[in-house]
Amino acid sequence: HRRLVLTGEPGSGKSTFVNHLTHALARQRWACLPGWPERERDALPVPVVLREFARWLVEQEKPPNKASAHLLWDYIRADLSQWQLGSAAHVLETALDDGRALVLLDGLDEVPADDETQLTLVKDCILCFVERYPRNRYLVTCRVLSYLEPHWRLPAPTFPDLELARFDEEKIDGFIAAWYREVGAKWGLSPTEIDALADKLRQAVRRPDLWRLAPNPLLLTVMALVHSRRRELPEKRALLYEDAVDILLQKREQDKTVNAPQIRALLDAAGRDFNDLKAVLEQLAFDTHGSGTVRDEDDGAPIDTLTLLDRVAALHPKTSYDWARQLLMALGQRASLLLERKDGVYSFPHRTFQEYLAGVHLARLDSDSFARQAAQRAGEQPAYWREVVLLAVGYLVHSSIRDTGKPRLLVEELCPEQAPATDLNWRKAWLAGDVLWEMGANRVRDTAHGQRLLERVCGRLTELVEQGRLSPRERAEAGDVLAALGDPRFDPQRFYLPADDDLGFVRIPADPAFKIGTRKADAQRVAKIIGTAVSDDEINETSTPTPEFYIGRYPVTVAQFRAFVEATRFKIGYAATLRDPASRPMRWIDWHEARAYCDWLNDVLAHAPAFKGSEIARWVRECGWQVTLPSELEWEKAARGGLRDTVFSWGDAPDPNRANVAGSEINDTAPVGCFPANDFGLYDLLGNVWEWTRSLWGEDWGNPAFAYPYDPNDANRENLEAGDEVLRVVRGGSWGYYPDVARCAYRDWDRPARRDGGGGFRVVLCSAPIR
Repeated sequence: HRRLVLTGEPGSGKSTFVNHLTHALARQRWACLPGWPERERDALPVPVVLREFARWLVEQEKPPNKASAHLLWDYIRADLSQWQLGSAAHVLETALDDGRALVLLDGLDEVPADDETQLTLVKDCILCFVERYPRNRYLVTCRVLSYLEPHWRLPAPTFPDLELARFDEEKIDGFIAAWYREVGAKWGLSPTEIDALADKLRQAVRRPDLWRLAPNPLLLTVMALVHSRRRELPEKRALLYEDAVDILLQKREQDKTVNAPQIRALLDAAGRDFNDLKAVLEQLAFDTHGSGTVRDEDDGAPIDTLTLLDRVAALHPKTSYDWARQLLMALGQRASLLLERKDGVYSFPHRTFQEYLAGVHLARLDSDSFARQAAQRAGEQPAYWREVVLLAVGYLVHSSIRDTGKPRLLVEELCPEQAPATDLNWRKAWLAGDVLWEMGANRVRDTAHGQRLLERVCGRLTELVEQGRLSPRERAEAGDVLAALGDPRFDPQRFYLPADDDLGFVRIPADPAFKIGTRKADAQRVAKIIGTAVSDDEINETSTPTPEFYIGRYPVTVAQFRAFVEATRFKIGYAATLRDPASRPMRWIDWHEARAYCDWLNDVLAHAPAFKGSEIARWVRECGWQVTLPSELEWEKAARGGLRDTVFSWGDAPDPNRANVAGSEINDTAPVGCFPANDFGLYDLLGNVWEWTRSLWGEDWGNPAFAYPYDPNDANRENLEAGDEVLRVVRGGSWGYYPDVARCAYRDWDRPARRDGGGGFRVVLCSAPIR
């Protein structure tokens, strides 16, 4: 792209990227810009901070009311003059005329939007400049949520937009290695010491609490800063923020090059200390968060200077505003916890710090006030106050206060005995689960009151998940909370199989007239519904009698597969297979690993004492029934839920609220059971994860050996001993696929040794011989 708007969330590195690009081009460090075109190595970077340009426009003796290219050029010249570089203006102008400039326009979202006229003027000036100098490259940066609003956007044909990606696992590890190379060089550490510290941080950020923060470069930097100062990371998120706040508040306190008084000296002069200052900032964060005046989802709310001075001056015994101004100047020079965004407006560096400080203030209220205010605010604005409440709970439970009483009272407020009647009350129940998770389930069980609350909340979350309450994404997130607390749907004493008499196996009755696949007469109707032609390999006209069998209510979960790995010390091929929450379906599993689980489960059902009284286990032990992967005939019979010729198990209309597919807005696997069961009482056969079958597709995917009609007596159709060169059928679609493949009749294939982030399995119990 020669012109581009680069969007990103707060802390994602948009300005850092602009600065890096500018520096690398200016210094001609091509190793820092892999893939930069050779023909454009004379490109001259021209960085412009749009916030400063907007301010310059307002400060003109006669503020302009009409956009033009010369306004932006005049600002660039004025900015150069400020740095005694006015004589270089002709160099930039020549580069612009010759089409050799890269114009970097940073921070469109920071242009004041209170007056849309000013924002429009800035945008129009950009477009005029592009029209005047059309041969150059242009990059504009803006925060994601701001750019979703029409009045922030630049014309799409002229400026397409792309989002700056979050760090993936490889980049997180790369950042940590680079961080400790720099820190180690500064401290004079040996390579062995550097590697050890980097490895320790890599392990620390993989804790579930911290791992969801690590993809954000700003928050990863905070973790690295805390770790390099403390040589470890706190176990809990609230304690990480506590350490980070202390570091940011005193970041340059001992720096002798800073031309400002020390914060500590000013506090000492007023008979105060850092705790008093933090208390003021906590109250300020709470009040500011309550104002709700936030432009961006993760942006700290603005705080005007007068309000800030009033609060700070109150620390002085004589309410001295001169002293307050000195302290505010020292904070600006020696700390990074309160940042000046523009003249007269301050904010915390990131909304998470505002939320943490507000949470600490909330936590300091008396018990009744804490529970009442937290529940009330969470009820008024659930998404906006959720993190504040959870950080308050984390501070209460994990700091030196060690108070579990206040959080229990809050859970009573959020999840009373009467069943929820509205979506808001269901969301409160979900928050109650998050509160208990923040406390820690074992800690909750320390009291009889806590045990009762845990049982009540887990029961409520189970209803939320399996009764289709709230949106699919909310159900999925609530399901992860339920898994962390101890999902009552599964029995940890029986290898996390479903906690019912049949161990989650559901009987599918025999059907002498079942027809697998799609009828030829229905193909045109199905194609119209799914928006694509029906493949010949799913067309079938022949009935195939299906005997009685039992199939798992859910796909095999992470907890179930982990129980197998721990019991057998089975060596899995890919460590990430066990990283998901316990109640999500297992994925990244190849066909052989799925088979190994089936063989193990067959053995424990036959011999483990935990299953001695189980009728299901008796059939395995005494009647020769076997646990295995389903054939595609069994899978489709189960998936249809008793319906004959519908496209989906619920009917003919695709519905992202009935299956975890693209369009459900989860964009990942979901805990099992988050979508309605079919008429057999089975969950997630469509969507969530592809499911391995024992059926063979054939030798060559372009010419399948085993299409329809389906012959269950063909000894080679489900040959379990066929090698890796023979493809196996997979069914059901997954979270990353659209409904056209997440349907009852669709067939696909995969190589037995291949793993996929959307591939899992479920088990069947069969009486027929398994080949």
